[in-house]
Amino acid sequence: MSILTRYVARAFLRNFLLTLLAFLALVQAANFFSQIEKVFSDWDTLLAFLEEALRGTPLIVETMLPMVVLLAAMFTQVGLSRTSELTAMKTSGVGPFRLLTPFALVLVPIAAFGYVNQNYLYAWLNPAGLEGQPGDHLWRRLNEDLFYFQAIDRDERTIAGARVFRFEPNPFRLRRLERIEEGYLYSQGWRLKGVTQRDIAGIQPQVEHLPETEVKPDALPQVFRAQIADPRHMPFWRLYQEIERIQLEGGRIAIYILEWYQKPAAIVSLWVMGLLGVAMAQSSPRRGRVGLETSVTVLLGVMFWLTSEISFLLGKGELVPVWISVWGPALLFLSLALVMYRRLY
Repeated sequence: MSILTRYVARAFLRNFLLTLLAFLALVQAANFFSQIEKVFSDWDTLLAFLEEALRGTPLIVETMLPMVVLLAAMFTQVGLSRTSELTAMKTSGVGPFRLLTPFALVLVPIAAFGYVNQNYLYAWLNPAGLEGQPGDHLWRRLNEDLFYFQAIDRDERTIAGARVFRFEPNPFRLRRLERIEEGYLYSQGWRLKGVTQRDIAGIQPQVEHLPETEVKPDALPQVFRAQIADPRHMPFWRLYQEIERIQLEGGRIAIYILEWYQKPAAIVSLWVMGLLGVAMAQSSPRRGRVGLETSVTVLLGVMFWLTSEISFLLGKGELVPVWISVWGPALLFLSLALVMYRRLY
């Protein structure tokens, strides 16, 4: 790595950290002053507010990260222009692609930080997750079979009053009915009691009673998960496994697929914002236009956030294809950044 690349990369990283801290301080301060009377009512309320602020920090970082990258890139280029260093770089033969190299390199650890913040730090600080699943009258699907559980005890890992409807795929028809009075899941599998099996596929229905039997752990669907999975803050590979599990159980996977595609798109959007920030900072600050460029840059960042949110909601409602919902905003602003950058060089 050349001296010039290290110099610009350090400046960009410094501006990124300062901008990120400034955004965090601004948001937390606004939240604090909006609840100042409540916060200072007693010590318990103050401690609860501090805990809530800590838990909400990863979500603030996740939301603000593209905007922070956009502003940090612009501030870096403005600083180089103000000291005429950018002019010296161009006259010495530094081309447009080499000017972008420091930004692209620094965005690698920034993207890794964003991924860890979204998929690990948030889950670590907010372990409660989303709304829990019901503890009774639960329906599940596993492959071609349909399961009904009358009651579930997640602490004791037991089920009661289960019904199993087993189907043949081709031709599709019901072939067996099973009734399970009680069931217990342990390390080796399921221990079932009071099992009644009715085979109705043949000409003469057959009934078999099993006082007690054991089956493999994957013979019944997973019903002891205390919380519904949060796909937005789930690691990439774990989310892929969750999609496969829900698909086997016959659940809706549209939102999970959308979030799965959203994760790489969020990483790519950081490079898009970096390129856009560099392109926005090319007019000379000596003409007193730094404030105008900063305002326009903030406006573009807000427009990117709004476009991403609206596009995501359209994809969530299955009104547009998944790839348009996820990649549309990034491709739109990438086209804008490339047009602006090309006109400057």
